Amino acid sequence: MHEPAMHLHMVVIGGGQAGLSICESLRKEGHQGRITLVCGEPHLPYQRPPLSKAYLGGDFHRERLFLKPAAFYEEQEIKLHVGTCCESIDSESQTVLLQDGTTIGYDRLALATGCRPRRLPSTSGHAAQAASLLRGIEDSDAIAGRLG
Repeated sequence: MHEPAMHLHMVVIGGGQAGLSICESLRKEGHQGRITLVCGEPHLPYQRPPLSKAYLGGDFHRERLFLKPAAFYEEQEIKLHVGTCCESIDSESQTVLLQDGTTIGYDRLALATGCRPRRLPSTSGHAAQAASLLRGIEDSDAIAGRLG
């Protein structure tokens, strides 16, 4: 990283594993500027694979899902915005507008938003009731509740 870039404000949109990895890499490479991580979900960045296996089966405690403890973000001076998504990006003014109304200026922006699951065509009856979306912690909790 070039010396002037070491002090820029970096904003990362996407609170998954990729977004966290960007933030971690910046600090490991010596970035001294501000880092802001925008997480649409109301949780710290967490791993998803256990949601459909160990966590859903009750063999994996919720705390183990989180990639880093809350103290890590403070220690690494990574400002978190959880529970609010990016509403828009204005590249001319170099700002992002969050759904909660917060505007954040940036020098560099990284988009690590992942993807959304593809919905199945509409079904009816029992098949529609039996189908569940499993994307996040709340989805896994809801499925576990239905399975008993």
